[in-house]
Amino acid sequence: MPSYDQVFDALKLLTPREMKTLKRVRIGNPEGDGGYVLANRIRAGQKVYSYGVFDEVSFDLDLAERGMEVFLYDHTIERLVADHPNFTFVREGVAGTNLPSRSLYTIAHHIQANGHDDNDMILKMDIEGMEWEVINQTDAGVFRRFEQMVIEMHSLTLLDRRIYHENFVQAMTKLLEDFHIVHVHANNAESVYPVCGLPIPYLLEVTLIRKDLDQVGPWRTIVPTAFDAANIKGARPDLLLNFFPFLPTDLKPARLEEKMRIALKQAHATLAPARSEPEAPVVKRVTVTETAKALFAEKPQMKGRPREAAGAIADRLKVPADKREEVLPEITRLLRVSQRKGEL
Repeated sequence: MPSYDQVFDALKLLTPREMKTLKRVRIGNPEGDGGYVLANRIRAGQKVYSYGVFDEVSFDLDLAERGMEVFLYDHTIERLVADHPNFTFVREGVAGTNLPSRSLYTIAHHIQANGHDDNDMILKMDIEGMEWEVINQTDAGVFRRFEQMVIEMHSLTLLDRRIYHENFVQAMTKLLEDFHIVHVHANNAESVYPVCGLPIPYLLEVTLIRKDLDQVGPWRTIVPTAFDAANIKGARPDLLLNFFPFLPTDLKPARLEEKMRIALKQAHATLAPARSEPEAPVVKRVTVTETAKALFAEKPQMKGRPREAAGAIADRLKVPADKREEVLPEITRLLRVSQRKGEL
């Protein structure tokens, strides 16, 4: 079991850095899940590799509308919920090694299959915990083909577990050889939990840029910023990253307080007003999984229709009509996790 010091040192690997010349831009859904923050050097003609699609393509659509070629990969769906002339969808997933029997292939395999020799591509990866295997088993030269990457990191609260800790440290050490972390945002589909006395977000969206693209300095930002949005709207605030290793260390107290107030206001920007009626019902993954199994047994075609499947599951769980908008994003997320884990 990792020691307190080892967990602390692992967390240090997530320390963001402030870009000196490049600015941030939000791509995708401006108000919720599916939007990510990138460095604003995106250009028409760039190629994008997007791993983990499910039923959210606003990020991909935004880039496609800007003239970029987007290659989308997800082996858990039959088709995209929306299409675009600049989209190429492949019903395959990503892994550290090629596993044809499971429709899983490496990033290098996909780049070679597409005949790409570019060195200015963009990578988006939201693959429900498989990111550590993919990063650790992918040659660093493959990642250097990308100018910037946005990766959703899962289960960070397992940093006090030996295997997870080892995989995390190996992966982050590898990435930080060639990339700077320039933005972070905690997905409020989960919360922040204490691990060895340290607060750690369970889910973290991390933006990285290649080191040759900009110089960086000490982190001077408190998240969420104006570029961020709560993944789950209305039912809970966005997560304030006002703790190590995300808290600025070189701001004067007055400036730090000002930024803290701004971030706190942003975190609560989409929080629904307090109401006297009961809160939205809580759904658990085991319940969603078992309900989905029954649904897919009766209607196999639903596997490739994630939005309809989530709605049908909500119906079977008897979610009240006035609570569906709050609960459907969580059902969708849990359904995606179960599909990624091969439980469905």
